[in-house]
Amino acid sequence: MSYKNVVIYVGFTLCLSNAAADSVLVIRKSISEVRLPLVANDKYGRSLPVLLPADISVLEDGHAISNFDVRPAQDNSLQVGILLDLSYSTQANWRPMQSAVMKFMEESVRPADQTLLLAFDTKVEVEKAVSHPEEVRAAISSVPAGGPTAFYDAVYHACQNSMFKNGGVSARSALIVFSDGEDNLSLHNLNDSIAAAESSGIAVYTISIRKQKARKPADEILQQLAVATGGQAFVVRREQDIQDTLKAISEELRSFYLLYYRLSRQPERREFHRIHITPAQGAIHSLRYREGYYTEPSQ
Repeated sequence: MSYKNVVIYVGFTLCLSNAAADSVLVIRKSISEVRLPLVANDKYGRSLPVLLPADISVLEDGHAISNFDVRPAQDNSLQVGILLDLSYSTQANWRPMQSAVMKFMEESVRPADQTLLLAFDTKVEVEKAVSHPEEVRAAISSVPAGGPTAFYDAVYHACQNSMFKNGGVSARSALIVFSDGEDNLSLHNLNDSIAAAESSGIAVYTISIRKQKARKPADEILQQLAVATGGQAFVVRREQDIQDTLKAISEELRSFYLLYYRLSRQPERREFHRIHITPAQGAIHSLRYREGYYTEPSQ
């Protein structure tokens, strides 16, 4: 593979108050330009309406990147997969999940966006492109839900869908997963699921619905999956909380910037490049971005 004119859309991970997270995106492509999605918030958690190159400092492997650009990407189209866990362990949440997703479709999806609905228990039972709220109801009502949970397999499968392969670097890709994170049947594991999402540039947002306040072991699984892919993990207790969470996710997906810069040299071996971005001036309180990427030499 030649390096010339090959561009990779690099995902982002959580970095609050200038502390980057541990997850990295493994890329097996030769690249000459980095495009890094970047979310900048003020002290109230609101996305900054304007972000300029002078507002941030960028380091790669400890060395300053002096020539970079920042461009608003709020008008980019979205590719959103919605993955619903219909196994026995989530049975009480099927109705509020369906209602919240239909409201999300009605209020947040634009004509240029693509939306994929998936539902699973022992396997993915529904996989359908949808563009109207009533299509959600019709698709879910036909599923003979219930049974053990193949959570990792479902996430892995969703990330392989062709919708996420055909959008180019300008589309913003996300997978919204409604699940408690329990798994008792999958052939894949958490690392497989993370790798599948990362390789397609998909940010995973997880929503666990339950009334109990105590944390469960599966909460850590959902947290790892979300952080490693640049999304967020949410625990909600009421139907209104679900709708508010979906609205917050939609707003975040619409409110980001793309940081661009060219590589200074072509890599001669597989290597990891660590990125660190800090506020240089202005009203930036927190930044969210992926902390690095891998490159490999041509074969």
